[in-house]
Amino acid sequence: MSAAEQIFGAGGKRMRPALVFLVSRATAEIAGLKELTKEHRRLAEIIEMIHTASLIHDDVLDEVICGEYKFSTEEFRYNLPKSQVYQSGKETVHQLYGTRVAVLAGDFMFAQSSWYLANLENLEVIKLISQVIKDFASGEIKQASSLFDIG
Repeated sequence: MSAAEQIFGAGGKRMRPALVFLVSRATAEIAGLKELTKEHRRLAEIIEMIHTASLIHDDVLDEVICGEYKFSTEEFRYNLPKSQVYQSGKETVHQLYGTRVAVLAGDFMFAQSSWYLANLENLEVIKLISQVIKDFASGEIKQASSLFDIG
């Protein structure tokens, strides 16, 4: 299985696009639309790509942090004994293909989603989604900088 098949074949890829479609349908009348447009469909794809890219990067960062200090991701996050930690049983992209492939795959997905976003030619949507991506990065930085802040 390729890294792309691992990323996109991992299920759970329907909730966020469904929410985009529901909001689009709920607001379509206000915009004078009777049907969803190709832009709505593209926005759903963009949202899923951004989310997936953020998960790939988060898995890599968590493994680096937890591996260095000998914690599992779940133990680190929830401070539970190892016997009580929930395990999904699924290997991540970086576990299967290495950190380099995972980081590049996440970067590519962020870049591709940004390209698709720019082609929507809707400045308000571009600004909103760009802020979300910025907030993802800011959150990761805050998490990393407060790693052992027990105060």
